[in-house]
Amino acid sequence: MTDPKSEEKEKFGNIQAWSRELHIAEEVLRDRLSGANSVAGRLADGNVDSFYSESDVRRLCADVLKNNKFLRFMSSHLVALVGEYETLRDGQVVTRDAFVLSGFILSLFSRWFWVTAGHCLKVFDKPIRKGQLRIVHSGFADYFGLDATYEHNIPFTYEPDCGFYVENESEGLDYGLIMLDDLQQKAFEKNGVKPVSRENWIKQKDLEFTHFKILGFPDHRIRRAVNEDGGVTGLFQPVMFAIDRIDAADIPLCSSDAWFAGQIPSDVTIPDIVGTSGGPIYGFRQAQNGQWYYHVVALQSRWYPDRRIILGCSLPLFAEECHKSLEEFAKSLIGGEPDTSSEEKRGQ
Repeated sequence: MTDPKSEEKEKFGNIQAWSRELHIAEEVLRDRLSGANSVAGRLADGNVDSFYSESDVRRLCADVLKNNKFLRFMSSHLVALVGEYETLRDGQVVTRDAFVLSGFILSLFSRWFWVTAGHCLKVFDKPIRKGQLRIVHSGFADYFGLDATYEHNIPFTYEPDCGFYVENESEGLDYGLIMLDDLQQKAFEKNGVKPVSRENWIKQKDLEFTHFKILGFPDHRIRRAVNEDGGVTGLFQPVMFAIDRIDAADIPLCSSDAWFAGQIPSDVTIPDIVGTSGGPIYGFRQAQNGQWYYHVVALQSRWYPDRRIILGCSLPLFAEECHKSLEEFAKSLIGGEPDTSSEEKRGQ
């Protein structure tokens, strides 16, 4: 950002700066600002670029900013595992690329876990063990929510077995958990991340949801940049889109009615959703008083593009399974039950 002397009261920035500032995709900004007034400005690297005023950007993107506010509100649970990896053959680097894994935060007995689809962790662990893949660097990106103030990744070293995952198609299960340490949990809290706790899922069977949305990071929307040493960085923003719920029993390719099944409507123009696995699937309901509520009902797992069908791993199914497993483990260690007071207070 810069403030040209001739317009001291107006803030100016190029498209990349406004994209970071307002959380609008660069391609959207290019389209909206095409033909808009601009001034020439010099970047930190000495190159000259076109700079646009804040008033013009906000005026031309008013509808996008309105939608973005709701998107950022719904992204308060969203955390991505990001980084760079190398594929290897006989110990030599074949390719380098950036990765972005969709996920969110789950709270079990006041301990926070990062949650994604189990197959996402499996895809990393197997080739790493075989010496076919190496994680160059990784970290958690937690700055997508409405209250986020710090746009820096939280360091995290990904290694095989750093998390626990289950992938069982016949039982409708596909989830992975990485337990966060105290410093990571505090950093997420400070940046406005909100966990999904037991109150979210324990009574879902008694609720009726009227519509559903998926939130995540489609791979085709990630813009990759190569730096001077050949490293690859991914630039990305979350995408949320509507789905219609359908009956899993009516889908021949579905091996269990435990899956959450949905179909992307024809009027939703997103071409592909590869990369959203692990992202939350939200269900929305309206109470008798007219107030709207949302719950995380599943995490995205399977995608069948020819029929635009998705399958999600039911959050009440896997989260309650994890809750009970931790409860039994705690009983075996201390001969009692873990402290649930903080979770009970959040549910009141």
